[in-house]
Amino acid sequence: AHPTIEPLARDWRVCTACSGAASAWLGRAVHLAMGKKSPSRGGPPEAPLWGTTRLKTVLLLSVCNVICYADRVNIGVAIIPMTQELTMSKTTETLVLSSFFWGYLVTQTLAGPLCRMYNAANVLIGAVLVWSLMTILTPAAAHHSTSVLVATRVVMGLGEGLSQPVIHQLLSAWAPPIERSRLVAIASAGQPLGTVAAMLSSPIAARHWPSVFYYFGIAGVIWCVVAVWSLHSRPDTVNGVDPTEVDYIEKSITAEHDAASTRKTDSSLPPLPTNIGKLLLTKHFAAVYIAHFCTNWSIYIVISWVPTYLSSLGASLKSVGGFAVMPYLCYWVIDVGWAQYLDRQIIAGTSLRRARILSMTVCTIGPSFALAWMIAYPPQTPYMAIILLCWVLGTNGTAHSGYWANILDISGEGRSADLLGVSNTIATIPGIVGNIWVGFVLATYDSWELVWMSALVLNFVSFFVFRAWCRAGAAAPISI
Repeated sequence: AHPTIEPLARDWRVCTACSGAASAWLGRAVHLAMGKKSPSRGGPPEAPLWGTTRLKTVLLLSVCNVICYADRVNIGVAIIPMTQELTMSKTTETLVLSSFFWGYLVTQTLAGPLCRMYNAANVLIGAVLVWSLMTILTPAAAHHSTSVLVATRVVMGLGEGLSQPVIHQLLSAWAPPIERSRLVAIASAGQPLGTVAAMLSSPIAARHWPSVFYYFGIAGVIWCVVAVWSLHSRPDTVNGVDPTEVDYIEKSITAEHDAASTRKTDSSLPPLPTNIGKLLLTKHFAAVYIAHFCTNWSIYIVISWVPTYLSSLGASLKSVGGFAVMPYLCYWVIDVGWAQYLDRQIIAGTSLRRARILSMTVCTIGPSFALAWMIAYPPQTPYMAIILLCWVLGTNGTAHSGYWANILDISGEGRSADLLGVSNTIATIPGIVGNIWVGFVLATYDSWELVWMSALVLNFVSFFVFRAWCRAGAAAPISI
């Protein structure tokens, strides 16, 4: 047999043998997660979304996420020509790449207090302006000295650390409960698109690496100019918005809070503790940050190690970039498409809690089939590997309708930034520890199967914890 055709044929036989069983088991898990329909929801009837101010606001937040992730990832695209020109050592390169996270971890939990002091829209505009200016200054800093470059990346991380908690704070004011999955997914869909944009800029980086920083940095400044006129913290502060839309948003959110105080249902939650230690021990918040941590473990492994993995299967360096983009595109498509389906289920009567569990069932069990496949039947070609990685990262996209939206369900009015700040701080740890773990496993055991096994185990931890402890509904305000 032809040396290329034989591995492809073997992968295809495994594919046809396993896909039916995987579909059956996933379907059964989804059925169990859905359970029974809940009684008819309260609040006003569904209103049109297309052309509304809330959709325009969410699209602006989505573009913000594109810029945020492009600025975060572009250093990885530019680092090779940068190190060649500036003759950086491997130690210096590692220092530069990791310095972003030093700042990123610091400001996560500061987002909530800053939003209360200066309002969420102003905080986000200021954060984007800071990290965009740092992005523009990166080439000059790199040519000046390593210490200045590291300082620039730290300040950039300080700005980006505010982005996700503040965006969540804005979504808590603009997203009615029955549109929450869709609006959260649209806003968050900018994350994979920003990663794709940065990866596709590699030809520009190869010709003139400073241009990558200039283009994305200037895009951030332009976004700030637009946001000054277009971004508002609450619907009732916007001049010229349709009063019926403001009334619809406010009544929808008010109805959710009224349900919490009058009914003992999924929507009835006790106030979250004010003490950070007790907050971390609260089960329905622990469900969120444990799921966040476990899901990010798989995502960070894919982000950091896919090129190395594909190269080990014989993919050329020229083709790796094109391969690596595909899982993110799958992530984006499933993220947005799944949210549309889920909100339809919520409108039809599925409770928020069951909807969030359903999303996390797909997010954890779906990738687990692909990971188990990669362990039991290691792909022989990069083509089959990328199909499985698209499966892993694509089904992970439903997480934005799961734990990510669940933060809005449980946070109470005005405290979404606080909860996401804490959760995102914890969920950044896999970006550090996960990469160390993968490097250790490959250096010691040369086994990709052990790498996928760690992600598989954490997926099941996430599934069982979230299913047991998840709650959804309005909670009393908290103060962290």
